[in-house]
Amino acid sequence: MNSSIEVLFIIIGWLLLVACGGFIAFWVAAWVVLRTGQKAAPVLGAGLAWRPSVGGAEQARGWPSVSVVVPAHNEEGMIAEALTSISASDYPGKLEIIVVADRCDDRTIEEAERCAQADPRIEVVEVRECPDGWSGKCHTCWQGSKQATGNLLLFTDADTLFAPELVRAAVGYLKMRKLDFLSILGSLRFVKAFEKIAQPVASVVLMRFYPIHKANRTEAAKRRPFANGQFMLFTKNAYETVGTHEQLKDAILEDLRFARRLSNHGFQLGLTTARHLYIVGMY
Repeated sequence: MNSSIEVLFIIIGWLLLVACGGFIAFWVAAWVVLRTGQKAAPVLGAGLAWRPSVGGAEQARGWPSVSVVVPAHNEEGMIAEALTSISASDYPGKLEIIVVADRCDDRTIEEAERCAQADPRIEVVEVRECPDGWSGKCHTCWQGSKQATGNLLLFTDADTLFAPELVRAAVGYLKMRKLDFLSILGSLRFVKAFEKIAQPVASVVLMRFYPIHKANRTEAAKRRPFANGQFMLFTKNAYETVGTHEQLKDAILEDLRFARRLSNHGFQLGLTTARHLYIVGMY
């Protein structure tokens, strides 16, 4: 009897050892893929070299107008910081910032309106209900898009921080690469202790299945479309052609759905790293 128990424990021990070894091997491989992809990935800062073909007083007109849509649900602790960073953008063209407050029961609207008083480019839109069949974020973004007048639509989150040159770099990169859509990966910001573990793990898993170099392939058949919903920059034509957020109204991962639809419609997609130009949280 004792001998049987010893054999059983030995078998269990070996199984645990194999399982642990496989787990470690998976994460090591995933980390190598992530680091290799990041080093080989194009950097958003390259877009800062782009300039419109016109010069002098006409140069500002060569930059397309940009509408930044910021969906916000109970973001009173972050919205002012986010809007202040966007307002500080050095973008040479027309820039409008549309904050869509979705069923907020905190001070998000008050904080956003305070920012709007300091910057007339900021517009605050309040959404009081979400229709059946819609996910909250998709509905909020869609409402913001209906207010947008820009030639480019940029959807970003309320827990992000823009460097002053971020919008200029993103637009320049999109123009330089002749893209219809651009999404970026920024630096992670940790607010709570558990985020130091959860956020890097989530990032490694995503990049393991959606390597940057595969997302940037020009041939749609070989591309693995990917987008980060925290920063999605569309040409107006691309956004409207794929049906806007209305076509994805029930989506939870609307970023991946958008990437696939854009790719299927023949649009050119770009994914790049922004590093210090874009600070994000994923709580």
